Amino acid sequence: MSVRTAVAAPAGLGEDACHELARHLAWSLEGVTACGFESKTGSLWFVTEKPLDQADLMQAADDRGRAIQAFPSRRLASFTKHPSPAYENVEDLLRERGDLKPVGPTTLALGGTAALLATRLERMMKTEAAKLGADEWLLPSLMFTQDLARSGYLRDFPHQANLVCHLPGQPEDVKLAASQIISGSEIPSRLSSALAPTVCYRLFTTLADSVVEPELMVQSASAKCFRHEGAAGAGLDRLGEFSMREIVAIGKPEAVSDFRDTLLALSGRLLQATRLHSWIESASDPFFTDVWEKGRLFQMGFDLKAELRVRVAGRAESLAVGSVNHHRDHFGLAFNIRDSTGDPVHSCCVGFGIERWTLAVLSHFGPEPGDWPEILQEA
Repeated sequence: MSVRTAVAAPAGLGEDACHELARHLAWSLEGVTACGFESKTGSLWFVTEKPLDQADLMQAADDRGRAIQAFPSRRLASFTKHPSPAYENVEDLLRERGDLKPVGPTTLALGGTAALLATRLERMMKTEAAKLGADEWLLPSLMFTQDLARSGYLRDFPHQANLVCHLPGQPEDVKLAASQIISGSEIPSRLSSALAPTVCYRLFTTLADSVVEPELMVQSASAKCFRHEGAAGAGLDRLGEFSMREIVAIGKPEAVSDFRDTLLALSGRLLQATRLHSWIESASDPFFTDVWEKGRLFQMGFDLKAELRVRVAGRAESLAVGSVNHHRDHFGLAFNIRDSTGDPVHSCCVGFGIERWTLAVLSHFGPEPGDWPEILQEA
């Protein structure tokens, strides 16, 4: 039997921050099946299999709430003059039309109108990458688990990692293992592969242990990304498997810093062109382990991450449809990528979530292609 536990959200946090906090806390709690923030009561709530200690939960909420308040987000650009979204429950409509179909845990297949819009959005983003001189890559979904660890992801986001196993042994052993899975038993296996959670990690692995000669190297790719969302998983806004277009720059510090500004400007142009009620704000990643607070303060203090946030009809929380990230020399050190002088390269990237952007456009303009913004009108 499920148990619902609610605690007051820390005072002074905005609506978006409270939803974010609920998801952060859910990862550290056992057996959470649902979580959220109720604005009417100002409460963070969690549904679990066993009762939670309310005092411990309140303490955890206060601790992380203080970290959020220490470096509040700042609005860097605003496009809120665009009309607010008017189409509520567009996902329900797409399901009724057969354009969205669940095919696995927190995964959706897109067809019809949803697929058409996602394709046009991806084409728009690919065109912009080409204008910036980016080299186009086709990337696999699998990467070595060791490379995922090398990136720092298994340290900072272990709860979202998806590791891949194969059925081990000779033919008879494989048949036995398959029958054990069918019967519900677990089997041991080596976890040498992982499903990539980002596009840029795969690009960094292609340059690992090498020297980058140009002052700035720009690359781009669109690929499937995989993150375990647990209780936070919902619809198009939070999928376990989703599509991402990234533009990544690698090179010397000043060139990368300048290109990060270019990516911010590009993000603003796309939000403007798609006429979304939106803004760009400074942000941080939801660190899960003990480095959460330190990581957040580092990102916010150096202005290393900015999110593209959009209103969605019928929701109090805004939706992040993309982000611009300045990694400094983190990945240069992690993957031993050096410049011509032997120093670790710096890097930055922009990532656009295709399914989230699809949801945002549909929420603003509805499911009829003729009503979409001009930039999305091409056949």
